[in-house]
Amino acid sequence: MKKFRISRNKPARIAAGLLALCIVAGLLYFAVGLLGNPVSWALATRTAQKHLAANYAGTDYKIDTVSYDFKTGGYWAHVNSPTLQDGSFTLHFNMAGKLTGDDYDYRVTGGGNVMYRVRSEFRTLTDGVLKSPAFPYDFTIGYCELEFDWSIDEEPFPNALGREDLENGRIYDVGAMGTTNGHLVLYLDVDAVTPEKAAEILKTAKGLFDSAGIGCYTVDLLLRYPPYEPGGHQRPEGELRLRGFLYEDIDGDGLLERIEKCRKDTLDYYAAKDAEK
Repeated sequence: MKKFRISRNKPARIAAGLLALCIVAGLLYFAVGLLGNPVSWALATRTAQKHLAANYAGTDYKIDTVSYDFKTGGYWAHVNSPTLQDGSFTLHFNMAGKLTGDDYDYRVTGGGNVMYRVRSEFRTLTDGVLKSPAFPYDFTIGYCELEFDWSIDEEPFPNALGREDLENGRIYDVGAMGTTNGHLVLYLDVDAVTPEKAAEILKTAKGLFDSAGIGCYTVDLLLRYPPYEPGGHQRPEGELRLRGFLYEDIDGDGLLERIEKCRKDTLDYYAAKDAEK
């Protein structure tokens, strides 16, 4: 009678097989976490189509893409209109395909899309000035952008145009919009941290912006001495900081006095903020 022998290597083969299964399961889990899964994608797509049919009938809105959001584990559908310049919006879903958000009210009827469009156009204009060879200063931070609904240091721009005032599809003179909404921020390392140096920089920047047809409402300026070593953090003490300096105050006599007043107001402001902590 033939005898059957149990291989001594069988436990090792079983262990190897289990290890392989664990590795495959881990890779699948990682892939699903990174890329999502086709079932959830299909559920989200179907829900998006039903939502459009129920809430946007009679429009030309179409679903461009349905994609996985690995940060939330859900999905989003980008919805666009071929005839509306500022008409796109996004639908959000969980892994079960349930609708969790629709930002149409903010982006389309609330002016969010057109706000982002004009901000981008304005930033392109101002970057063209600040990053051009004609701008004579090297800055550690330098930008100018349009401010709308959010506030700066918890204080909104007075008389600034709000996103609810914008019209979808309208072509704006974004350079002129800077007069009420423009915010210029410049942080520079300079050899002379003085009101005179601040005045020089402000007048130079305004001259270049004026030549480019770009308005501005307010300026935040910080002057510091360069670090002792290139790329280092240790630097001589002393700085000049201006917060909310009015752009229109750059012109005319008495600029140094206005800089000194704004400097004092800025110091008082941050001292009060520190006292609140």
